[in-house]
Amino acid sequence: MRSYLIDEISLADLEKIAEFLRLKATQSGLGKVFWVSLPPHLLSPKQAQHPQCQPHVFAAELGATWIKLEFFVRSMNGVGC
Repeated sequence: MRSYLIDEISLADLEKIAEFLRLKATQSGLGKVFWVSLPPHLLSPKQAQHPQCQPHVFAAELGATWIKLEFFVRSMNGVGC
């Protein structure tokens, strides 16, 4: 899985990111992993044509001094697209 890792984040900034994710994303059942919804204008044409497959999300995982963002976009409602 391809991902983007940002490490060596200050504790203050990491707390701001965590608060943002708690307010704007959906927490998964896996500790500090969140599902971040993509806005409709960022969807591919095929994804946009399948409202039953939305929302489309990517994972964000928080660590003690880092955040990792997956480059894999998935559907929260099955694999239709």
